[in-house]
Amino acid sequence: MDQLVEYLSKKLKEVEQVPNTKSSGPGSSTSHDSSSSSSVSSNSARQISIEVVAPEKLASHLRKRCEFEVMTKLTSLPMMQHISSKAQTCVLAVELPSPVLKSMGCALDISQSEEEFNSSLAHHLHTVSKYKKYLSHIAERICEAKFEREMTFIILYSYKDHGYCLLV
Repeated sequence: MDQLVEYLSKKLKEVEQVPNTKSSGPGSSTSHDSSSSSSVSSNSARQISIEVVAPEKLASHLRKRCEFEVMTKLTSLPMMQHISSKAQTCVLAVELPSPVLKSMGCALDISQSEEEFNSSLAHHLHTVSKYKKYLSHIAERICEAKFEREMTFIILYSYKDHGYCLLV
């Protein structure tokens, strides 16, 4: 646990030293496609982008309720106290069991380049069969958040059983 705190502290110092050139206001909201939505919340001066990535289209009131529940659960986690308010955090709320979510988080390599990520994704998708299509859709969102929007932290959150996995 101490190693995780040290690593997160190191990452936060790097984030604080590098100015962010991308702008996204605290009230902005975007929609990617029919099965996902994104909203940015400035809870306690912290920027957290929550994106619901459902296996099928969700009604907007269900999506909003899911975003609210995820935000409520996340703010109560001790891990969130160690993430700086200056760090860009993306939460991908997914409908997966926690063990599948955590195995995906462990298998994917997002610390290097997009090519390394794609290689680790291909290897992971080769080992799973049940959620293959849905996992590849989630991986697209992870890739977008990490390499295009340059989010510092990505949290995979299961709204099915409230498990989570932090990707750094």
